Amino acid sequence: MASETDQQFMQLAIEQAEEGKTPFGCVIIAEGTIIAQAYNTVSASHDVSAHGEINAIRAASLLLQNHLLESTTLYTTGEPCPMCMAAIIYAKIPRVVYGASITTISQFMSQISISSQEVVNNSGREVELVGPFMEAECINLLKRFG
Repeated sequence: MASETDQQFMQLAIEQAEEGKTPFGCVIIAEGTIIAQAYNTVSASHDVSAHGEINAIRAASLLLQNHLLESTTLYTTGEPCPMCMAAIIYAKIPRVVYGASITTISQFMSQISISSQEVVNNSGREVELVGPFMEAECINLLKRFG
């Protein structure tokens, strides 16, 4: 279930997306503190894996000196793609709050139509997925930068 705190951190993910002029921004928090913020840099870095979630997981892992992010929540403006959801699972992030769904994102750009829930269901791990959340604001990012 989403909360006022979720709204605050999703707004920061939206601001990350706007900063990068991309539809995809991400924030990772631990105990109410931001430990990483990032946005999609696929074009800028010429790295197809440089999605906002991957960039944020890398930054959080470096900061914590640990690739396991077990006490965190990840906020992202778009439902994680299968690659990002797998990274979230491997990092042991227990909670994800996302904006626009994969189905909605697919209306703006090519996507692999596998939901985050489907990836979780096939992982043997539990991840709480909250979304679509603040979807209108995240759709606006897709309209502006998609």
